[in-house]
Amino acid sequence: MGLSVAMCCNAFLLVLLLVFSSWIYCGEGSVSYDSKSISVNGRRKILISGSIHYPRSTPEMWPDLIQKAKEGGIDVIQTYVFWNGHEPEPGKIENEYGPMEYELGEPGRAYTEWAAKMAVDLGTGVPWIMCKQDDAPDPIINTCNGFYCDYFLPIRLINPRCGLKHGLAVPYRPVEDLAFSVAKFIQKGGSYINYYMYHGGTNFGRTAGGPFIATSYDYDAPLDEYGLLRQPKWGHLKDLHRAIKLCEPALVSADPTVTPLGNNQEAHVFKSKSGACAAFLANYDQHSFAKIGAQSAQMKMTPVSKGFSWESYNEETASRDDNSFTMVGLVEQINTTRDNTDYLWYTTDVNIDPSEGFMRGGKWPVLTVLSAGHALHVFINGQLSGTAYGSLEDPRLTFSEGVNLKAGVNQIALLSIAVGLPNVGPHFETWKAGVLGPVSLSGLNEGKRDLTWQKWSYKVGLKGESLSLHSLSGSSSVEWVEGSYVTERQPLTWYKTTFKAPDGDEPLALDMNSMSKGQVWINGQSIGRYWNQYKASGDCVPCNYAGWFNEKKCLSNCGEASQRWYHVPRSCFIPLETYWLYLKNGEEILMGSLWSEDFRLSNLLAGTPRGVCGDFRQGTCHAFHSYDVFERYCVGQQSCTVPVTPEIFGGDPCPNIMKKLSVEAEAKTILIASPLENLLLQVEENSVKIQSLPVNDDEKIAQQEKQETGCGADPENLARSLLLEILPSSSPKWDELFSKSEDFDDDPGEKSGSGQEEREEEEEASEEEEARPK
Repeated sequence: MGLSVAMCCNAFLLVLLLVFSSWIYCGEGSVSYDSKSISVNGRRKILISGSIHYPRSTPEMWPDLIQKAKEGGIDVIQTYVFWNGHEPEPGKIENEYGPMEYELGEPGRAYTEWAAKMAVDLGTGVPWIMCKQDDAPDPIINTCNGFYCDYFLPIRLINPRCGLKHGLAVPYRPVEDLAFSVAKFIQKGGSYINYYMYHGGTNFGRTAGGPFIATSYDYDAPLDEYGLLRQPKWGHLKDLHRAIKLCEPALVSADPTVTPLGNNQEAHVFKSKSGACAAFLANYDQHSFAKIGAQSAQMKMTPVSKGFSWESYNEETASRDDNSFTMVGLVEQINTTRDNTDYLWYTTDVNIDPSEGFMRGGKWPVLTVLSAGHALHVFINGQLSGTAYGSLEDPRLTFSEGVNLKAGVNQIALLSIAVGLPNVGPHFETWKAGVLGPVSLSGLNEGKRDLTWQKWSYKVGLKGESLSLHSLSGSSSVEWVEGSYVTERQPLTWYKTTFKAPDGDEPLALDMNSMSKGQVWINGQSIGRYWNQYKASGDCVPCNYAGWFNEKKCLSNCGEASQRWYHVPRSCFIPLETYWLYLKNGEEILMGSLWSEDFRLSNLLAGTPRGVCGDFRQGTCHAFHSYDVFERYCVGQQSCTVPVTPEIFGGDPCPNIMKKLSVEAEAKTILIASPLENLLLQVEENSVKIQSLPVNDDEKIAQQEKQETGCGADPENLARSLLLEILPSSSPKWDELFSKSEDFDDDPGEKSGSGQEEREEEEEASEEEEARPK
C-alpha cells in the first residue's frame, strides 16, 4: 500500500524562485482562496502547516523549533492562543465547538454564527477556518479533522479542501501511514494540511488537563518533546513535502485525470495549461507493497548527575486554624479550591463508645467514602489508613476498608486530590471533583452511621504550599532532616536537594521511575505532576503500518508508567548551581555588588532574630558565640566555610525550635558592578564563595530577556530542586536523576570521521583548560 509522486515538467527552478519570492515579500499582501487552494499575493499555494504551541516549550527553544520545522518543509506554524494564560478569569473561548453545538442545539448554533461574524468583522484580510464545524457560516472555511481526509468535501464548492489537524495520534503512528494519508489527501485535491502536532512539547506546572493527562505532550511528533528530530518520521515527511512542492504548479491548476491500473491501483495525473504536470501512482492494496530503507534514530538517555544529598520534611494532617472553615455536609472540590491547588482536606470527628463490639477483638468498622475523583488518601487519627484512585475512563472512586478506631473521639481526615480539569466535552459546569458522599461507617453496634451530613472542616491546599516550600525563601521556613533521618515510605513528604547544573546544552529530563505520585519543582519552577504508580494498560504488539490506523492500533509502554521522563528546560538552571546575591543600598536593590576584602561584620544573630536587613534585633533565642564564630572563620578571607553545628555555636540555645542566621557586613570600599553583571553567591560542597562572572553584551541581553520571560527568573526561587511525594514510596535515592536526551543514528558508520576528531580535540582542549591554574 502506498503512493508515488512523479513530476514531468522542467519548471523546477522557476517554481522555487516564485515560492521563495512570495515568502520574503515585505510590503502589503493579500490572501484569498478559491476551490483549488489558498492564494498568497495572487498565486495559488499548497500550504503545509505544523502545530507548535508556544507555552509548551520555552522561549529559548523557539528559534530552533522554527528552524527545524522550516528545514522539514513546513510553510506555516499553527498555534493556539492559550486563553488560560492570557485571561485566566473571567471569560471563555471555545475550541472545536462543532460537537458542543450539536449538544446545545439552537443556542449553540447562534453562538457559532456570532463567533464567525466577530472574526470576519475584525477585517484581518485573511481567510478564517473553523475546526470540527461542518456548518461553518459563510465565508468561514470548514476543515477535516481526522487520520484520513481524502474523502472530505467542503460544504461550498468555492472553498478549498483543508485538512486541519491531520494525524499524529497518541501513542504513536507509523510514518508510512501518515505519509500515505497526506499524499492521498493532496492526490484528491487537498491543498492545506496541518500536523497536530509537529512539536508537542510539555504541559508544565498544573496546566495538563484531562483529568489524568501527563505533562508530556509529545504526540509522537516529528520534533519530539525536547525539540530533537524524531527519525525516520521527520526525514520521511521532509522528502514528501519536497516532492509535493515540486509538483505544486500542476497540482493547483486543474483537476486530475484518473486512470485505473489494476486491482486497487490507479493513476491521478495533473496537467496545467502552461505544460506543468504531475502524477500520483496509488496502490491501495494493504497486502501488496514495496519495502524501502529509511534513515532512523533512537533517543538515548545518558546519566549526567549522581549522588544527591536529600533532605525531607513531613506534612501533618490538616488542623483547624484560621485558614480552615466548618460547615454541615460535603462541598465540591473545584468550586472550593478555585483550582489554585490540587488538594482539599475534609476533616470530621467520630465518637466511639467503649462498649462497641469491635473493641473486644472483632473486625474493625468499615469506612466507605464515595468521591467524584480523582484520588483520595484516608487518615485516621493522623495515620494513613488507605488510598483509592479513579481512572481515565471513570474518575469516580470508592474507598471501603476497615479502619482502626479507638474509644472516644477519632479524627477522620480525607485528602482529596484533583488531577487536572476536564478539557473537552459539553457542560463543564456539571463536572464534579472531590468527596461528594455518601460517607458512612458500618460495623458498629448501631449498624451503619451516616457521616455525610455532620459537621466537616475544610482546608484548601497543603501546609507546604502555603509556606511556598518549593521556593528558596519558603524552604527555610521549616526544619528539614537529612542523612539517615530522611523519611522513607511516608506519605505527604517534601524532599529537596541542591546540585550543579549539568554541563552542555543537550535537553535534560528527570527520571521519576522510582517515585509514585506527587509534583516536582526546579528552582521554584513547577515541572508538573508525576504519577508513576498509574501504569499503562493495553495490548502492545508489533505494529504493522499497512491497513487503517486507529488510536488503539499501535501502543507502547504497556504495563509501565505512562510517563517516566520529565522535561527540565535548560532555562530553569542558573550556571554553576548558584544563588543570586542581592545587597540593599538605600531603596535600590543592586544585583552584582562585590564586597571588597576589607569588610567587617556589623551584626550577626543566630537563633530567632527579628527585624530586617539593616535593623536586625536579638530575639528570644540567641547563640551568644555566633559573632565570634563568623569573625574567626570569615573576616579577612576571600571565602569561608562555617560548620553549622551546636558545638561550634556554644551549644543549642533553644532545642526543638527552628532557628536561622542573620548576617550584616560592612566594607570601606564597595565595588558596584553593572546590574546585568552576574555576581553569584556559589554554594558548593558546604563552602560559601563569592564569584564575579563578567558577561559580554549579547549575554547581557539574553540574561535580561531571561529575567523577563525565562524559567526560574524569580530571584527568590533559585538553585533548588523540590519534590512533593504524595504517596508512600522509598525516598528519592536515584543514582541517576538527571539524564541528557541525545539523538543516536542506528548506523554509526555514517558519521564522518572529522566529527569524531573534532570532539576529541574539544575534549583535549577542555582537559588542558582544567589543568591550568585558576
